[in-house]
Amino acid sequence: MADGIRALALVILFTLCVLPVGMVPLAAQERPVSIETANGSADELAMAATVRRLIDEYGLHDWMFTDRMLVDQDTRIPHSHPVLTLTTRYLGDDTEILTNIVHEQLHWLVLEDQGALRAALDEIRAMYPDAPDGPRAGARDLRSTYLHLVVCSLEYQALEEKIGREAAEAALRSKPYYTWVFATVVDDREKLRPVLAKHGIVLP
Repeated sequence: MADGIRALALVILFTLCVLPVGMVPLAAQERPVSIETANGSADELAMAATVRRLIDEYGLHDWMFTDRMLVDQDTRIPHSHPVLTLTTRYLGDDTEILTNIVHEQLHWLVLEDQGALRAALDEIRAMYPDAPDGPRAGARDLRSTYLHLVVCSLEYQALEEKIGREAAEAALRSKPYYTWVFATVVDDREKLRPVLAKHGIVLP
């Protein structure tokens, strides 16, 4: 019995010694996320499985800023609030689904510090006084267009990290919505990113 206890103590001591200070097992680092379906249909279940696979495949766990996601086949446009909801429209297009996951999660990130967001938006408004105030070049209104310059700039950074700059740029420029917003975050990356960083709006 005593030998067994000593052996267990040695295993624990060895584990503590070989893990660098501050290092924790991967499972402890991951942010758990629930992926639910609205109707339990085959398409929704396939989409939920794809979302889970992409989160794992691209290591998106640190970018899960809300721990609840919903797949709803009756939703045409993905949205972030009140519950992050994805559509089944893009089933089979991993890149489009990846961009949707990242985009909607980043909406949650930028709202974590409202003061920083307001300060960044004030600067961005001054930079782009003639921004479009509606679809399809902009978002639903002028305020949303400016907000999307923040979100989409972070989205571009995130996609660059995961799939490379060329593929990230192609993915964003190919979208039929927010066309001015996506073109601006790509073309003006060196102007926009320092503004966000100045106010602490950065990827973890």
